[in-house]
Amino acid sequence: DLRWRIVYRLATLDAIDGAGIDAELAADRSAIGEDWATRSRAARPDAAAKRAAWKVIIEDTTLSNRLVEANARGFFQPEQAEVTAEYVDRYFAEMPEAARRRTPFDPGVPPLRDRPADPRAGRGVARPRRPGARYAPRRRGFRR
Repeated sequence: DLRWRIVYRLATLDAIDGAGIDAELAADRSAIGEDWATRSRAARPDAAAKRAAWKVIIEDTTLSNRLVEANARGFFQPEQAEVTAEYVDRYFAEMPEAARRRTPFDPGVPPLRDRPADPRAGRGVARPRRPGARYAPRRRGFRR
């Protein structure tokens, strides 16, 4: 949406404040509006805005991955190298643990390569596509 792209750019240039972003969000309460508002707040060249976005990216486990990604997309801006310089080293130090906390896979389920071979494989049982998926019986006559 062009309107949100303009708001995002204005936020990056510090030409709109948090209240202006909130006003735009009030006019567009869709999921896309929420994404762009989150991204725009993180793009502001304000130390407090960067701190809040960093906290969401690294520590917050209550928000959806979609909103965490929106914060991350807005965080680093080429024009704001001096504002985000302190976060470069922190990125490499803190991001691996943050990624581990937000992984979509259940760490209690071993990957397929570590599981014993299923003797029923190839005889009417579909193999899971990803770790943690369950085996499902194949339908007769169904081909891919």
